[in-house]
Amino acid sequence: AAVYIMRDITETRRLKDQVYHLDKLSSLGTLTSGVAHEINNPLTGIIGYTEMLLMKNEDITTKKYLQNVYDSAIRCKRIVENMLTFSRQNPAQKSLENINDIIDNTIELHEYWLKSTNIEIIRNYEKTLYVSVDRQQIQQVILNLLINAEQSISETNRHGKIEFKTSSDTKSKITLIEVSDNGTGISQEILPKIFDPFFTTKPVNKGTGLGLSIAHGIIAEQGGTIEARSVLGEGTSFIIRLPQTS
Repeated sequence: AAVYIMRDITETRRLKDQVYHLDKLSSLGTLTSGVAHEINNPLTGIIGYTEMLLMKNEDITTKKYLQNVYDSAIRCKRIVENMLTFSRQNPAQKSLENINDIIDNTIELHEYWLKSTNIEIIRNYEKTLYVSVDRQQIQQVILNLLINAEQSISETNRHGKIEFKTSSDTKSKITLIEVSDNGTGISQEILPKIFDPFFTTKPVNKGTGLGLSIAHGIIAEQGGTIEARSVLGEGTSFIIRLPQTS
């Protein structure tokens, strides 16, 4: 007699591949932090010497060129600072933050990829909105949604658009953040599962299936909610609701 035992290890192998990928991302985060520090040091020198030359030089054309150098260096420094802020592992700490500024800083951090893919960013902000949140964690949520939208748009042939809309509901004391794209959309069968850990429709090297799950957990920790609305073939919107600061 012979006994044959068969076991489906597809899911086990998929989870193992994702764990390897997460470890790679962790190493990349450490590397990014080190590279950012190394870039920051020469940038400080460039900014300092350019400021000195701007004060001493009287030629209008030369000053114009120097101002361009200075502005570009300041922009690089701001991007590096955003990278350091995002990669830093600090305990969650709430403070009064401008939601519109957090979105702008996140877009700036990802600006190169958005330009290379020719995606149009639409900002539809209400007046300055301050909410008591952890800045780094909210930035992580916005970046996850931004990258998801970009990847969804890349699967279509249409001109990409990502809209960031902020508003407030004084009656219910809620601040709303809406991130919408005109990508492929999500089917109604899959939509209820997108916040589940490790759930993804992407290949292993394209996603871990943790981005939206982490975003959901972060928003819940901030006392808010996040939901998705989508029409297959037309696009997706994520709506974040955060309690207003009294």
